[in-house]
Amino acid sequence: MATRMKIKFDKYWGNVEKQNLLLYVVVVLNPRYKLKFVTCCLKKLYSADEVKTLIMSVKSCFSKLVSHYSNELKLKNPEVSNNQSGSSIQEKVPMMDSDDDDSVNMFESDFDKECDEDDVFRHQK
Repeated sequence: MATRMKIKFDKYWGNVEKQNLLLYVVVVLNPRYKLKFVTCCLKKLYSADEVKTLIMSVKSCFSKLVSHYSNELKLKNPEVSNNQSGSSIQEKVPMMDSDDDDSVNMFESDFDKECDEDDVFRHQK
């Protein structure tokens, strides 16, 4: 059974070039986490080169999504100018309670520590 689980894991998570980037996009779009959280989590799972590759791919995916949706907006609303981002009306997103899952809490705790360390380092400069 463990061998089958390992094969399944490797199929979806083993090769960074074949991963579904939308899984990361969803986390980045979550107001609680953003790209810094994804980067922090990936550092715990992959090598520095793999993390760099994944982050570049996620940024590229975002770029393509923004381009796609801005083109869609222009097609549906020709009066929308190039300077308007389409996000002039901001809605408040209710914050969800944190999951009780220990693995999520572990990553959140490590992320909070890393953010605190970054803040201390930034203030020392």
